[in-house]
Amino acid sequence: MVSALIQRLSGQYDPLPLIRAEVPLILARPTPDRRMQQIAAIRNASRTATSLSESELTSRARTLRTQMDNGSPMEEILPEAFALVTEAAQRTLGLRPYECQMLAGLAMCEGSIAEMATGEGKTLAALFPAFAFALKGRGVHVATVNDYLAGRDHGFTAPALRLLGIESAHLQPGADPAQKALAYEADVTYGVGSEFGFDYLRNHSALALQPSRRLGRRFRDALLGRDRSDSPGVQRPLAVAIVDEADSILIDEAITPLLLSGSRGDLPEAEAEVYHKAHRVALALESGRDFRIEDRVPKLSDAARNALYQHSAPFAWSLLQRPWDRYVENALRALHILHRNADYLVLEGKVILIDPFTGRACPDRSLRDGVHQAVEAKESVAVTCEPTSLASISRQRFYRLYQTVCGMTGTAEEAAGELYRAYRTRVAHIPLHRPSRLEILPPRVFTTRRAKHAAMVTEIADRNRRGQPLLVGTRTIADSEDLADLLRGAGVAFRILNATQEATEAEVVSRAGERGAVTLATNMAGRGVHIGLGPGVEELGGMHVLASDHQESRRIDRQLLGRAGRQGQPGSGQLYASLEDALVLQHASPLVEKLRRMEADPAGELPPEAARHIAQIQLHAERTLFRTRLRVIEHDRWLQETKERVA
Repeated sequence: MVSALIQRLSGQYDPLPLIRAEVPLILARPTPDRRMQQIAAIRNASRTATSLSESELTSRARTLRTQMDNGSPMEEILPEAFALVTEAAQRTLGLRPYECQMLAGLAMCEGSIAEMATGEGKTLAALFPAFAFALKGRGVHVATVNDYLAGRDHGFTAPALRLLGIESAHLQPGADPAQKALAYEADVTYGVGSEFGFDYLRNHSALALQPSRRLGRRFRDALLGRDRSDSPGVQRPLAVAIVDEADSILIDEAITPLLLSGSRGDLPEAEAEVYHKAHRVALALESGRDFRIEDRVPKLSDAARNALYQHSAPFAWSLLQRPWDRYVENALRALHILHRNADYLVLEGKVILIDPFTGRACPDRSLRDGVHQAVEAKESVAVTCEPTSLASISRQRFYRLYQTVCGMTGTAEEAAGELYRAYRTRVAHIPLHRPSRLEILPPRVFTTRRAKHAAMVTEIADRNRRGQPLLVGTRTIADSEDLADLLRGAGVAFRILNATQEATEAEVVSRAGERGAVTLATNMAGRGVHIGLGPGVEELGGMHVLASDHQESRRIDRQLLGRAGRQGQPGSGQLYASLEDALVLQHASPLVEKLRRMEADPAGELPPEAARHIAQIQLHAERTLFRTRLRVIEHDRWLQETKERVA
């Protein structure tokens, strides 16, 4: 017991065997008979709803709310609730929900994650649980990956909810507390997932400053993360979260905690010079002799570390916030691991981080423990103060605070066990509205990035001459710029979308299916945006998607390739890879040596069996990230148990 505790505190504890033993692959698979009975009941109720006037629809919704207040179980009212939503959507939006959208709504009302293919209409499907849970009167949060989607989805669904007497609101990041309080008072609140978490932290920060004679109870509640009805913050107690793109918010972003920080100004010149000196020292160090990089972490050799302390420092030691060798290791990380236009941008004299999963600029985020300042010194911009941490919480723990968590995404089944372990949510696979006509071509692997990009440009130019639209997904801004230069040289017209153009993202991606369009986009930029096919495009095979890299997760690759072939339309996609890709370099294994020994053709392309080795490297990367997230869960559990003992 004691040794396990020491392992946890030292970061050596590996919960993977425990998690595997505890958590089977959890899938929610209600019997087809039960689902068909529910759909039949909804259709019967819909025939009655069709004959109601608008005022009668509103009245029936109020009656359902009264029934819920009087203790009627949700399952009893679902058929009529779904029928009212169906009718309201038809009258206000001109859309009648498909059966697959109703099935997704039923799954979410049961607290599951609905796996719906891209283009199947998730926004409309979310109307069903939003209305049903709103009848309880405790507040429903619809969490999205960015503010554009939150505003779009709120504007789209508000007329239907309003007809049913349900008030909805858009939670805007940066709004003043009074505006946020109004948004939270609504029955349904649309917002960015992280913003709900930050407002929760702001609530507890305000609570900690609130004068009270019951200091012990207030401290205990804040320590354990309990909601307080007398909190001075803007957010009501957490009741229901409907998470759009659930795998992105609940899985991919789970490693990054929600951290509420104080303001950051520029450092005084003397303190900033410490980071500049560390940068100059790092430039003089030699890889292999003075330091090595393991799992993207620089480690100084003993000789190099000792040398740092053998000479008097050109600054007062009192200026240091951590050991001097840590400053140098941070500078090495900034030099050799974090890259401009891949991990961050430099805009208007500031270092702006790029979200690794969406490709979007994140001006409110910063690297911790002095790494951000090391990057600022590397880029010769003003070095800022390290932010003061006011409060923090892991995303797993935050979403577990909700009484009900459900959601939807196009890719969840591979993560079903992890979703159940972290959030106690099951995954329900929703059948397609129309059979898929998406064709996924075999991956192509090349020896170098240059050879890979040349082959991609040849493929793009060939399809573009026929008029077929193409969406090209790149891992980094640098990759998209390299491809852009090559396409200009080939005389191919294109539109480029990266983290510097978030305002136009939706408009650019929505036109990616037009005849002759070539769209370059970083990673999953524009996720959630509808892509329609232009006239005559179906006859050309629909939109073709090219992925310039394999991501660390098969789910993310599927998300990109799934942008084509929506709702039974034709479409195709193909993955490209090279031995110089980040996936290969960062997750090196004996498989890499096997790939390097393979004989390439004159264009630098490896034989088809190389794709199998790339897939195995990707599996290794998935396991590495999986273990990291599980350690966050296990640490959270241990921390909560410790707090309960203290309180």
